[in-house]
Amino acid sequence: SVGVEMILYNCSITNSYSVYNSSLSGGEADNCLEVERNYTYAKLLVGASVQWRVFESESRRFVLGAKFEPEANCRFQTQQMIVAAKDTLANTTDNQRLKLPSRWTVGLAWRTKRWAVAADWELQRWSRSFTNERADNAEISWANCSTLALGGEFTPKPNDVRNFWHRA
Repeated sequence: SVGVEMILYNCSITNSYSVYNSSLSGGEADNCLEVERNYTYAKLLVGASVQWRVFESESRRFVLGAKFEPEANCRFQTQQMIVAAKDTLANTTDNQRLKLPSRWTVGLAWRTKRWAVAADWELQRWSRSFTNERADNAEISWANCSTLALGGEFTPKPNDVRNFWHRA
């Protein structure tokens, strides 16, 4: 079988912190700056997947699958507001770009009436040339990321229709 998936990345992060300016005499803080940064991002991506039943009988099944998500050029917005003594000193908005890597996933599954075992391996290709528009992020070195997921399942009584927990 062949599938298409739509992925919605939707993110909003707020980062707040305070900066205190104290006097040289070591007394109480003279003033305080409150800084708040908001990062917002939304992107709709399309991925593709395939699944192949290599072997299937009444009691056993072996399945292979693969999934691909292409690279995505994303735009996100950063808003920064600096407030001192309930007065807004600065309110800036910055639009930036970030390139998300392509993702490749392959997997296999073996199932009998009582047992199921599955494994997935995923690769995210961060090592390709990913850059941001901001000069202060230019020294970031990217590395590929891979994930291996293993899982299993045991069904005590697969034909018991009266008790859910015997089939769960």
